[in-house]
Amino acid sequence: MINVEEVAAAAKRGLVTARGTYESWSGWWGSPPEYVGTMGVAKAVHRLESVRWVTLEHNVRDALREARGGMGRPAENLSKKGRFDIVVWGTEKPQGVIEVKTRGYSTLGRDVARVCNAIENAKGIRWGLVAYLYAWGDGEIKEGKDRVSSRVEGIADRAQQLVHRRGMHFERHWGRPRVRNGGAWTVEVLEIRRRA
Repeated sequence: MINVEEVAAAAKRGLVTARGTYESWSGWWGSPPEYVGTMGVAKAVHRLESVRWVTLEHNVRDALREARGGMGRPAENLSKKGRFDIVVWGTEKPQGVIEVKTRGYSTLGRDVARVCNAIENAKGIRWGLVAYLYAWGDGEIKEGKDRVSSRVEGIADRAQQLVHRRGMHFERHWGRPRVRNGGAWTVEVLEIRRRA
């Protein structure tokens, strides 16, 4: 059985590593492209002993079928043509999904809803994560650290409300803001699980 807490910790490490790798390549300290973040998360999660495989850009229909669920009528934010960023496999079946964001934070709510829909539509999917990196430069009114802290607080609050409305368990894996020249960034993971 895959321990979701270990996967969440690995996802955070992977996103931090991906950000550092991208900075060394580009000289840019902020957010890397999403595919770089996704690869970093996948590599870190795959290193866990309990994880057999990770698949990237996995078709939603296939992932739910393989997890002993059916699509039925497509749920909101769960298109049959859509793809999960990462599907995490235990022995022979998918057990969890991960959505990764490094930019475009306005769609995080859709990612949270998508993970909830996956859990509801396939009994083999026990949990899902939304791993994201949030960065902000220094500003005249607010320093980057304050902007990052207030923004991720709002993201987590909205996600928690959505998940609780769906009757699921929510946990936030905090990241400490890192500051450079007034700008700041952090990595956090939002965990969504079926209630026991």
